[in-house]
Amino acid sequence: ISTMKENTYVSVTILLACLILALGGKEVKCIRRDKNTSGAPLNQKVNTTIVVDRGDVYDCIDVNLQPAFSHPLLKHHKIQEQFQYCATTEGSTS
Repeated sequence: ISTMKENTYVSVTILLACLILALGGKEVKCIRRDKNTSGAPLNQKVNTTIVVDRGDVYDCIDVNLQPAFSHPLLKHHKIQEQFQYCATTEGSTS
C-alpha cells in the first residue's frame, strides 16, 4: 500500500511540474538587431554576412577575433585547427 502512495506522490509531483513549466514560461520576443544583448563589442570586423531564407542574419567574425578571446586569460590564445582532407575520385575518368 505504501508503494501506491509513493506512486501517487510521484505522479502528482510530475503533473505539477509540467503545469508550472507550461504556464510559467515566458514569451519569446524578437531582439532588434541594433540592441547588443550579448555584451560583446559590436565593432568586430565582419568577414561575411549570411542571410537565410527565413530572414535570419548571421555575421561571421574571424575565429581568432571572437568576443570570447577578449578575456584577459585568453588574450594571446590561438586556436589550433587540424584539418583532415579526404581525397575523393568522384566524377573522374580513368
